Amino acid sequence: MSVPRKTLTSVSLGLRSFLFLGSFFLSVALFASLGCWILLFPERYVFAYARQLSKTTIFFLKYLTGITTRIEGQENIPPGPAIIAMRHESTWETMVLFAYIGHLCFVIKQELLYIPFVRSFLMKLHSIAVKRGKKGASVRALVVQGRERLAQGYKILIFPEGTRMAPGVFLPFRRGLGFLYENMKVPVIPAVLNSGRHWPRRRFYKYPGTVTLRFLPAIPPGMSREHFLEHFTQVFMEAYRDLEEREVA
Repeated sequence: MSVPRKTLTSVSLGLRSFLFLGSFFLSVALFASLGCWILLFPERYVFAYARQLSKTTIFFLKYLTGITTRIEGQENIPPGPAIIAMRHESTWETMVLFAYIGHLCFVIKQELLYIPFVRSFLMKLHSIAVKRGKKGASVRALVVQGRERLAQGYKILIFPEGTRMAPGVFLPFRRGLGFLYENMKVPVIPAVLNSGRHWPRRRFYKYPGTVTLRFLPAIPPGMSREHFLEHFTQVFMEAYRDLEEREVA
C-alpha cells in the first residue's frame, strides 16, 4: 500500500525526486556511452545491457524515492512467442521490463528512430516501429514485422491504447491489437499496472509506494477479432479496477 502523500512534505518529496532523476539520467548517460560499444556485439549482449539498465532503475526507484515493485501472474507468460498487451501510464514500464521478461520487443512510434543513438539501440533490440496517422500502412507494417519477430522467438509488447494515459483515463483500444491477434495465432497476455500513481507522466514528483504489474491469464488464439477484443476489454478493465481499488484502500 502507498505511503499517504500528505505525510510527505513537498520539500522532502522534491528532494527525493531530484536525487532520483539526477541518478537516473547519470546512469542513462553512462549506459549510453557504453552502449556505443555494446552495439558492436551480438544481440544477447545488448539484451543483457538493457536488463542491467532496468535493474539499475529499479534500484534507484526503491532507495531514492521509496517506489518498490510487485510482479503478479508472471507464471501466465508462456515460454515461447506471445503478445503482451499492457496498460501504459508512465516511463516506468519502458525502463524496467527487461529485468522481468527476456527476449522482448516493443512496438514503438516511428518518431523514436529519428534519434541517432536511440535508433541503433532500438533496432538492435528488434523493436517494431509504426507510423502514427497512417492507419492502414501502420497495421500492415505491424503484422509483417510482428510475424518476423514471433518467428524469431520474441514476445511482442504492445500498448493497446497507443500512448501513455493518466490513471483512470482510457482511450479505445487500437485496432492493431486485434489484427495482431487474428494474424499471429499466438496467445495474448493482458497486463495492467498502476505506475502512473507513482511515476506520473510529465510530472517531476515521484510518489512512494508499490508499482504493481499484473499479468493476466493468456487468451488463446482462435477467437474472432471482435470476440477477442470484447473479451480482452472485459478482463483488462476488471483487473485494472481491482488494482485501483487496492491503491485507494
